[in-house]
Amino acid sequence: MVMAPTDGVAIGNNFFAPCSRTYWHSHVGGQLLIVMAGEGHVSDENGIVTVRAGDMVWTPPGVRHWHGAADDRFMLHTSVTLGATNWESEVTDAEYGEARA
Repeated sequence: MVMAPTDGVAIGNNFFAPCSRTYWHSHVGGQLLIVMAGEGHVSDENGIVTVRAGDMVWTPPGVRHWHGAADDRFMLHTSVTLGATNWESEVTDAEYGEARA
């Protein structure tokens, strides 16, 4: 954690080894991801976006999504999370595989 939850905002640096990813989840107030290094994916019910160092992705409040590293690269991102996180199910290998398609 860069900043523990304060006034509904949490900031953290998250490192993902190749192929690693979060579970499906959503945020009450949304989330900003700032990719600092490497390459990865951010996915919601509408599709998958590949992200690289310098990219920023905003996920609106309540949108179910996941994020993680590419299959052959690590990823480091800073997350700015607004409100609580609602964790859901594991991202399956098939769902993750869609990022490589």
